[in-house]
This record gives sequence, structure tokens and C-alpha cells, in this order.
Amino acid sequence: MTSKVLGSVGVGRAFGWLRAAGLFGALAGFGMAACDEAPSEKGLAVALYTAPGAPDPFENVGFLRVLVEGDGLSQAYEKVVSFSSEGSASLEGIPFGNGRQVTIEGWTRNASGKPGAVVSRGRSVRARVQQGGGEQALNVLMARVNSIFPMADAVQRAPQALSQGRVGHTVTRTVRGEIVVAGGGTLADASDPWWTGEGVAAISNAVEVIEERTNTRRPHAAMVQGRVWHTGTALETGQVLLAGGWAPVDGGPPVARKDVDVYNPGPTGTVDRLDRQLDKARAGHTATLVDGFSHTILFVGGDMDGVGTYEIWNPLTGMQKRADLPDGSPRRHHQATLFEIPGQASPYVLITGGESDDGPLASALVYDIGGDVMFPLPTGLGEGRTQHTATWVESRGYIYLAGGFTALDRSAASSAISVYDIGNNVFQNEIGGFQLATPRGGHTAAALPRNGVLLAGGVGPGGALLGDVEVIHEFLDPTNNIFVIAVAPSAAGGVPYLPQFLAGAQAASLESGMALLVGGIGTDGAGALTHPTNLLLFNPE
Repeated sequence: MTSKVLGSVGVGRAFGWLRAAGLFGALAGFGMAACDEAPSEKGLAVALYTAPGAPDPFENVGFLRVLVEGDGLSQAYEKVVSFSSEGSASLEGIPFGNGRQVTIEGWTRNASGKPGAVVSRGRSVRARVQQGGGEQALNVLMARVNSIFPMADAVQRAPQALSQGRVGHTVTRTVRGEIVVAGGGTLADASDPWWTGEGVAAISNAVEVIEERTNTRRPHAAMVQGRVWHTGTALETGQVLLAGGWAPVDGGPPVARKDVDVYNPGPTGTVDRLDRQLDKARAGHTATLVDGFSHTILFVGGDMDGVGTYEIWNPLTGMQKRADLPDGSPRRHHQATLFEIPGQASPYVLITGGESDDGPLASALVYDIGGDVMFPLPTGLGEGRTQHTATWVESRGYIYLAGGFTALDRSAASSAISVYDIGNNVFQNEIGGFQLATPRGGHTAAALPRNGVLLAGGVGPGGALLGDVEVIHEFLDPTNNIFVIAVAPSAAGGVPYLPQFLAGAQAASLESGMALLVGGIGTDGAGALTHPTNLLLFNPE
């Protein structure tokens, strides 16, 4: 795999059931014949399945590695069993407990008959396994590593899709394992400014939900009113607050809004209008939950009157505080990233880039949640960038700020990846060799296991939609015995391309370790505008 280096860091077949009974049961039924009945033992029952049309995850697999992790385990349960399309294997010794998550990996068989390299992986959601309790049925979607493929549900094995394409929508993952897709809209022409309210021809109030446990999409009650470039904030209740955004009024052109809707979870849930509104109308703003107990949210930017502000707000009391941003500039399409500093009780929010009415912004701000103060950082992104991505890699202590448009008309984009070092409170903007292979803005990003980050699609130089991905990843340099952080693009061996050119999609990091890509705008084979409805999954290496 060809990589661009940041530097060193010191330090369609149907398959059967994996069963855990008492202190565990058996792995059986692999091959062309699937189990027709659920196993009767108590404990875990893990159904393995594949997505139709995706590369066969069991091709050239000689071994399966079974890993079970969870709360209270001093070390993960792990066992490697020989794989055969008609064979079976016995597993014993997995303890009961909370948060049990099963990972299945397919490994090749090398020349000496031992496990060679991992070629496929699947991971369940977390579940509680209680002694004497009922059986927990978990679904594991198996896929080749470094592959992009359609999401398929665990019941019918059918590819899942939105009922309508959209851009400027929100994708919000909740504590109930629901992924809530809300609002957005469609364009009339590929040249329309899709990042504005006026550029979106038809604004939707549709809400759709993806159940993470079964990978099933279902419709939900709609929002009170359609909105685009709003925010979605997940609460600890499983509800989602949908705030601001551009929306039409009385059949007129879209304007920024103050109103807030609340998504109520579950198949029979509703979406209701809250009595409390934002203090200012906002669109293209950010929303960050800063206190889960009181549902208090930090809203930043999105102002339309030339004065950049932020407000502290919650649904019970409304606006608690509103103040001007310390750099004095309005901003839209910026990023707000919640992060924690080890040893400090209160987290912080990093606000970077975005755009004013005059051009892209390079400045960076930090909101100290505990001290309730917003202050500018002495350094920022190095150059003005809007619609970039910001991804916090907690165990590394970095926030990666990738790409972004360097022109308001989206005609130019950046290839830079700035790194905000949380521990040292510094930006690294000019890192030799560590940058995107293709300048891009309007792309999407998702955190991956093992400190990885997916960067997908977007718009490149000259306004061309992109159909590739780039992956920030870490690997051990055996020569120098150090870890190296690098960027691998689709042009490198093993990194896939998207099945279509795509910009404005939204991503979510799933409990399975995969990344979900939802919506956006695309082009077909003839270059005509499309609004993709297919739900795509990326399975990292």
C-alpha cells in the first residue's frame, strides 16, 4: 500500500450461527446451507451474513479468528479455528457479562498451513449476556476488509436505501442504536450552489431511521417543516434535537430559522415542535452537546446579519447565554469538535475554519465548557478553509482537519491535513508528505478503529465531483520499530473507490467498526446530476 507519511509516533452466501451457551457452545453451519432454526442454547447466537453483490468475504479463507470483548474482562476471549465450508468447530470458556461484542475475522492459510493475513471481518453490536437469561441473537455482517459495499439488512439480506436522495441533511447516531437521517433537499441543476438555502430546489421534511442492530432502514414520522443545513444533536434519552437551518416560509424563498424539532425514538415515535427556540436564526451552524444531564448545547455561527455569535441553550430554559465570537466574524460550514484533555474534568470544543460573507476562514477558537469562556487560538488552519472535516482520534490525542474549499464559489480546494495536538495545544499545518492525494472540500469523514479516519468523496479542483476515498492509518515500521501515521488514497493498492462520484454525503461511525455513508449529490455515467439513495458501508482494514 502506497502511503503518504505524517511521521513516527513514539510509543452472496448464507452462513450459520456462532453459539454461546453457558460458558459457550459451538460454531456450526458454515457453507451453502444456512441454519433454518435458531439454536436453543442460552447465551449468544451470532448469525453471519453477507451483502448481495459484495465480494465474497470467505474466498481464500482458511481460518476464522473469534474475538469476544466486553466490560469486566481482564483480557478478550480469543480463539482461532480452522474454516471449512462444510466443517464445524467447538468453542468454550466465554464468560457472561455486559457489553459483549463478537468479532469474526477471516484469515488466509499460508504455505506452512498457519494463519497468514486477515482478509475479511465482521463485528456485532454490544449485548448483555446473562447467566440463565434468554438467548441474545446478534447479527454479524461479514465483508472483505478495505471494501465499500451496499448495506444489507440482517433479515432479508436486501440492500437498504433511503426513500429519497438528499443533501444538506443530518445523520445522527443515538444511544438506542438508531441512526436518524433528517431533512435535506434536492437540486434542480448540478451547477446550483448546494451549500446554500437558495441552491436547494426542494427542501424535505422526511425522517428515516437505520437500525444499527439489524442494518434495516425504516421511515419515521416527518419533521414539522422541511429544513436544510440544520443540526442534529443526540440526547442521552435517545431523542434528537433538529435545530435551525434554511426553510421556506409561506411559499417564499428559504430563510434561516430559529425553531427546534425533537425526534422521539422508536417505530411509533413522533417529531414535535419545541416551545423553546434559538435566540437567533441560524443555518450552516454547528451544535455540540456540552452537558448531557441538562441537554445543554453550544450553538456556534450560522448568523445571517453579519455578526458572528454563539449561544448556550437547552430545551427546558431556552437560551441561557449569547455572546459574540471572539474573532468578530460570522461563520458558516465550519467544524466544532468536542474533545477531552487527559487529567482535566471538563471537555472542550474546538471550532475551526468555515466561511464568512467575504471568504473562507483560517481562524480557530476553543470553548472551555467548565469555565464557560470562548477564546481564540494564536494559530489556526494556515489558510482559509470551509466545508473541511474534523475528526477526533481520542487515543492518539489528535484532531485531524482535512481538506476544505479555499474559495466561496467552491472552485478551489485544499489538500492540507492540519493536526491539532490536544496535549500540547498546537496546530501542525505544514507537515512534509502528510496531505491528501487529491484536494477536496464538501467531503465526509468518519473515525475508524485503530486510530484510522475515512475521508470520502467531495469536490475537487474546478468543481469536479470525486469518486475516491483516502484513509489516515497507522502501521508499524519494522525497520525502525516505530508507528507511522500515513494517508493511503484509492490509487494505492487495497484502498477502494466509491461506486459513484459523490459530494455532500454524511457519515457515521458504527459500533461494528464500519463507516456508513448517507446521501449527497452525485453524477451518473453521462455526468448528469443524481441524488443517490443507496446506503454504503466501508469496512476498514
